[in-house]
Amino acid sequence: MELDEKHKLIIAGVIGVLVVGAMLYLTYSAYQQKQAAEQEIVKYQDRLRKARDRIKEIPALRQREFELSTAVNEYVKILPTSGEVNKLYDTINDLKDEAGVQLLSYRVGRASGGRRKMSSNFQMHTRDLKLVGDFFSIAKFINLIERYKRFMRVESFDMKPSEGGQIDSTLKFSTFTYTPKAKRTSKKR
Repeated sequence: MELDEKHKLIIAGVIGVLVVGAMLYLTYSAYQQKQAAEQEIVKYQDRLRKARDRIKEIPALRQREFELSTAVNEYVKILPTSGEVNKLYDTINDLKDEAGVQLLSYRVGRASGGRRKMSSNFQMHTRDLKLVGDFFSIAKFINLIERYKRFMRVESFDMKPSEGGQIDSTLKFSTFTYTPKAKRTSKKR
């Protein structure tokens, strides 16, 4: 069966339309892929810009870390060691003798990680005391605690008149110990 010119022309036209359609489809697909790739490039360029901005902050952050580390090292020097905390009773006895007060009770509070619920290198130690003495002796005792060579802070105190011109006093003080964490090692790239 032989095709006449009209049929050949129709077949050639259909093939031409199919080829043009395929070309349009491929062009449109390529355009969509190009758009998606450009959006991806913009997204990565934004991430790259943010990363470069963060990298620029590194020297200032290292300087700030050094300053804070130096400050912590200075502050830690006045904190008692754990051995000194275990000997606080002896220290309090020496201070009460120097102030001229009588120690009625000494209660060790629970050691805690401080006021915040976060991992901390600092551990808080509290002590509750009951004392008897005259006003000036108790004031001297509080002053001796506050001025002691190692950091001790009077949290609260209460004074009530007692017999014989004496004053009953309750006092709560705290101190901290510092346990350094192992230094983090940064990975070099």
